[in-house]
Amino acid sequence: MTTALSNQPLLKDRAFWGLNATQFLGAFNDNLFKELVLLICVAAPPIFGPNTPDNKGLNQGLATVAFSVPFIFLSGFAGFLSDRFSKRTIAFWCKIAEIGLVLTGLVGFYLGSLPLLILILGLMGAHSAMFGPPKYGILPELFHKSELPKANGLLLMTTFLAIIFGLALAGFLADLFHGRLWIASIACLLVAITGTITVLLLREPGVADPHLKFTLGSMFISRSTWQLITSKKGLLPVLIASSVFWMVAGMVYPNSINALGKTIHGLSDTQTGLMAATTGLGIAVGCVFAGIWCRDKVRGRLVTVGLVGLTGCLILLGMPGAEGFKGKPWLSPIGASIALVGVGLFAGMYSVPLQTFLQAMASDGQKGRIIGVMNLVNWIGIALAGVIYIVSVKILGSFGLSEQFTFWVGAGLLVPLLIFFRPPTVNLSDLEKHPEPDLPLPDRLGESATQVATVGETA
Repeated sequence: MTTALSNQPLLKDRAFWGLNATQFLGAFNDNLFKELVLLICVAAPPIFGPNTPDNKGLNQGLATVAFSVPFIFLSGFAGFLSDRFSKRTIAFWCKIAEIGLVLTGLVGFYLGSLPLLILILGLMGAHSAMFGPPKYGILPELFHKSELPKANGLLLMTTFLAIIFGLALAGFLADLFHGRLWIASIACLLVAITGTITVLLLREPGVADPHLKFTLGSMFISRSTWQLITSKKGLLPVLIASSVFWMVAGMVYPNSINALGKTIHGLSDTQTGLMAATTGLGIAVGCVFAGIWCRDKVRGRLVTVGLVGLTGCLILLGMPGAEGFKGKPWLSPIGASIALVGVGLFAGMYSVPLQTFLQAMASDGQKGRIIGVMNLVNWIGIALAGVIYIVSVKILGSFGLSEQFTFWVGAGLLVPLLIFFRPPTVNLSDLEKHPEPDLPLPDRLGESATQVATVGETA
């Protein structure tokens, strides 16, 4: 693999800003489209079954599962492709595919068919699954390990700024073009075209492993990748902690938030979108703070602080008011928005060090596959979030309780992490100066693990 590392400072590197712009525009489109569909899901009668309080969460749950399932079946394969071929080339073709998906979405909104829109949402999930490994796997190929915390912090910040704008604009467009949401898809098309242009600013990193052989394990977790995960200290616990976090995030954001705004407080689509966007604002701040605070280290204590704060904010959001468990929440819409900023703030502090750790600890030839595994386990968590949300709303509805208590369900899912997870601390500068030796890669074409190891010893 040719080196694409730059001697320029991170903030003066054109490739970094090209990656940021591409990620921003892609996340904006994803969240705009997804939130438009979810807002329709909240208002529409359930696709299946009776229109009863215990069945209200069905549409949103199905939409969440539809968006998540492609990540489970495609993330491993996407990781394989991003190590076997150029990550820049794959990213470019993903952006071309995004243009076609946006046009398909326009047709779905024009027909006004919720089942069709949920199907298209699933295709959007498939696109995002293919885009994830090259997008995040290229970071350690373009930038030095010591710059990864800052790069991840800024990249995640722009991602969640995109979420803020996407969610807020979705609510505004839903009110403005009620019944004519296909018009909003025109904006998505322009964004997709712009993102295709910005991806060209990336440097060509070369191919990580041009002799990589496809196996059935490549669809999920290959043998060599599993060997790496189980042998390098901290990788498996971090992957599990990441999956649990995204399971909670997928249930609460934006499902529980949409229900809190529209169903419980009776807010408009615009107001509900703005409420959801406050979480993105908090995450943007939290990600920048985490990137600055970490500097050239992965700081486990920061992860713990984020986890404790996130759990506390979710408990606060589910607190019942003066009318008791069957009345309004304790927090007003403004109070809930402030608490959601806190949710985002602590989520950013939690996620940046863990993502940096996975990128830094992966062997050079396995960056894409490790990110593919991270996407796989994260989206298994998010797919489970859709199921948990449906079941939680059904159980709460059977007792006459509102969907506000799904925030408590989310907090409860984080408790095992509070008890058992011990986040790692790693000095990235030392890791860059004294990298750990790569493990054998038995997936290479025509080479056994023994042969690869022997070549390494001879060299």
